[in-house]
Amino acid sequence: MLEIGYEDLAVTDFAGLGGIDDSFHHALDHVVRDGNFDLGFWKKINDILRAAIKLSVASLATEALDLADGHALDSDFAQGIAYIIETKGFYNSGYKLHSLDLRNGQVRVRMLAIGVPYVYNLKRTDRRDSMTGVARLLKEPVGLLYYGAATSYAVVAYAVGFAGLFHSDKLINVAATLLLAHGMIIAAYLIHECGHNLVFAHSRHNALLGRFMSWLCGAAYGTYEDMRYKHFRHHVDNDDVVWFDYDRYFEEHPLLTKLTRVLEWFYIPAHDLIMHTVMVFTSFLIPRRRNQRVRNVTVILIRGGVFVALIVYAPKVAMLYVVAYLIMMHVLRFMDSVQHDYPYNTTLFEYKKPPHKGDLAWEQRHTFSNPLSLKYPRLNWLTLNFGYHNAHHADMNVPWYRLPLLHQEMTGDDPGLVIPFMSQLKLYHRNRVRRIYNPQPDDYPTGPDYLKVAQSGSGPIGGNAASFLTSF
Repeated sequence: MLEIGYEDLAVTDFAGLGGIDDSFHHALDHVVRDGNFDLGFWKKINDILRAAIKLSVASLATEALDLADGHALDSDFAQGIAYIIETKGFYNSGYKLHSLDLRNGQVRVRMLAIGVPYVYNLKRTDRRDSMTGVARLLKEPVGLLYYGAATSYAVVAYAVGFAGLFHSDKLINVAATLLLAHGMIIAAYLIHECGHNLVFAHSRHNALLGRFMSWLCGAAYGTYEDMRYKHFRHHVDNDDVVWFDYDRYFEEHPLLTKLTRVLEWFYIPAHDLIMHTVMVFTSFLIPRRRNQRVRNVTVILIRGGVFVALIVYAPKVAMLYVVAYLIMMHVLRFMDSVQHDYPYNTTLFEYKKPPHKGDLAWEQRHTFSNPLSLKYPRLNWLTLNFGYHNAHHADMNVPWYRLPLLHQEMTGDDPGLVIPFMSQLKLYHRNRVRRIYNPQPDDYPTGPDYLKVAQSGSGPIGGNAASFLTSF
């Protein structure tokens, strides 16, 4: 909707693939015949932001990519040979290859952050060639159940919740507001799943669903591709890459900073409201995105027009919608706030090779899991298992419904390796004003020290404005 063409990855097409105007990622789906080979995006191609794609794979034959005579990417792949690109490796249908030790279809990777081996079975049990109907479009058959349920819930919760705002009964209004908020939360996390190409087999279908969900959760002002690009820079660079230097902005606008702190003290997520305001006017504020102005203005007119109409004709509904939206903001940033201990860098458009790019051990040591509950794991479905963050960073091609199993394999469900819900709740409350502008001093805890502080529920840690919905 309102996407002219399909901006995906800023890379030139391979010679011989004329007519393929999808993404680079999807183009390789045409090249590789078997195994649903999936580059898994930026984590496999570490020379990003360049027109020439450098595949540093000495094992491959030098034959050109030619659909008529076969191709190098077919060579020996069915026999289970892992071709590793730099340190991140390929993904084959969601299975991560790190080349430390490949035994009987398994990869063993020692996670230095937690001191236990991560073993993930590479043997495929779900083959797309045996699927029929809608399931054939999906990454794996069981996804029809989990993603079908999550997508249906998001749409129904949004529609029913929004309709309930018009009811005269106040209790129904409260329930409808919560339902609407949770529908938007699930829609936001489905964008994350689509961004990782976990729902459908092809990126274009993930993009369609992701764009639709961005309308539900209010993130449609910018493009889905921009959200996905920034998020994958986070994964590949092992960094929080941004354009908007909000620390400096707060320094330069002290009155706004004071107002923001007052509002945050009252649990109004003013910092995130600033970020979402930038998102709404993205093509006017971000010079690199001026070419999106027609689309940006169209979305503003549609969504803004509907909201103004609500203010005029149904002010109660408009107010409750704002409450639901603020709840969504709180939940998303609650989950994001303690998952990493490093600061941001303003390198989104001015790429510089990050110092920890490709360092899996460093990535795990500075990533933290905050599931809502280990005792009752299905409670984590409320956020599509987003709290299993170490597992997600260990293998970002694992869908949300398999993350608990991967987390268990990595940690043995040891509660000493996660941030408890109550501890995070204390941090979220105590630091709600401090974390607006919280430069990290030299003695800021990192790694295991950060985990200990977070588990204690005290200490000046945590951050704001890390949402994958804000692509700047």
